[in-house]
Amino acid sequence: MSNIIQIELSPDSILKIREAVREEVRSEMLKIHEKDEWLSTNEACQLLGCSTTALWKFRRSHKMKMYRVGRQNRFLRSEIEALIKTESK
Repeated sequence: MSNIIQIELSPDSILKIREAVREEVRSEMLKIHEKDEWLSTNEACQLLGCSTTALWKFRRSHKMKMYRVGRQNRFLRSEIEALIKTESK
């Protein structure tokens, strides 16, 4: 026997809940990596010395992670530096 609770929400309420969840996720991501530096796509390319095409190839090959913060793509400096160390060996 399952208990089902049905809640009716207005579209405005759903948007408010979505925004609250997004803010909470952003806050948690920053707490997890607060000692690390978030880099934009261009900053990551400069650090790696590569083009954006090469950066996306690294990402697609699972050699590095990309994080979505809102609508922006971000990379962690520590992960890129680790990639540089492993690729230079």
